[in-house]
Amino acid sequence: MLRSLKKILESVLSKGIYDIIKYLLFIMITGITGLLTHLLASSVKYLIPYAIVIAIIAAATVGLLGLLVYKQYSPIYNVYTKTDFKYIFLEKECFYEYIDMHHIIYQKKIKLKILCESIDRYYDKYNWTGGDNLKISSANKDHTIILTTKRDSFQQFEVHFGRSYRKGDVINLHLTFELQDNENKANSAISSTIVEPTKHLRLKIKISKEYREGVANAEIFPIIDSRIALDKFEKSFDNNGVIDWEISNPPMLLVYSLRWNIPKS
Repeated sequence: MLRSLKKILESVLSKGIYDIIKYLLFIMITGITGLLTHLLASSVKYLIPYAIVIAIIAAATVGLLGLLVYKQYSPIYNVYTKTDFKYIFLEKECFYEYIDMHHIIYQKKIKLKILCESIDRYYDKYNWTGGDNLKISSANKDHTIILTTKRDSFQQFEVHFGRSYRKGDVINLHLTFELQDNENKANSAISSTIVEPTKHLRLKIKISKEYREGVANAEIFPIIDSRIALDKFEKSFDNNGVIDWEISNPPMLLVYSLRWNIPKS
């Protein structure tokens, strides 16, 4: 027990000392730059009136450059690099449509841009809360959908392209989920988590008046399991029973959700 506490204290102290030294070194370099610049400017007759201003500009420039370099190579700031991702979502659309209270069609349209040298598949997951099985199909007949492992409530799956794509190639995916919910167990919500760099996200639902009540809630959560939304607002259905929510450049790891109420009887 005492050894564990000692190790924890040593770790905390060493981390704290490292941070102090790091920031002191940064301040020292900036200060020395300003001082040396002031001395050099003061030695030139025509620069003497501007010596202080020049010193401040030089120190600020070195400070900003140092900060940029630190953010570029520090693991704290540089968490997501280009090599972390196999592709980027240029467009991602999730469309949830009630055919009737027991039959729902969910479509996912994605435009992928490849960031690696060789990609032959796409990884995804779903969480279907209805009591019945679902069917997944791809609009591209060359694509093969394979269910893999199940983690928590999410079923993982892969879409095999049937060929390899190179860096810079763009792939259009169109997946259709046929959902059956005979006992009305499914949650009345759709959501999308930003786990890959995404340029444009679109959440769309189409529900006839007889299958819904009131307006829908648009919510943004910091993580999947969070119960407290970062932002929440109402969105109204149009005359065709559609809500179309578009988001440009959504931040990484945020969860975007549309939730609505279904009739109780």
